[in-house]
Amino acid sequence: MVDQPCSQMRIALGFCLASAQFDTLPPGLRDEASMWLTALLAFLAGVFGSNGVPHFVSGITKGSYPCLFGNSAIPNLIAGWTSLVVASLFAYMANFAQYPIISLVSAAIGVLLMGLFHAAGLAFGRKS
Repeated sequence: MVDQPCSQMRIALGFCLASAQFDTLPPGLRDEASMWLTALLAFLAGVFGSNGVPHFVSGITKGSYPCLFGNSAIPNLIAGWTSLVVASLFAYMANFAQYPIISLVSAAIGVLLMGLFHAAGLAFGRKS
């Protein structure tokens, strides 16, 4: 039996194994694949969520922040909102309940790496 989040993720993103192939994997390998998929989705949720926060905050406070679409408030608000929505989708598709420790560690690593990226001044876009 394939869990619902992985099934939805296969349909939405198309990089999980096809349903028939996933179901034919031995149970141990299927569980391991599900764990790694959860770790990847949690990591991406952390990266996108932590990237969305500075853009969203800059947008709602009418500040400027480097963004690919311009560093004014509106592009930052839209980029931040989009990033937070994508992070929510990744978090929804991850199987947090089955692998809580892996999920937490993976998401925390994603948040840390994106935080270091922003703190080092490596953000893309036009700097003001």
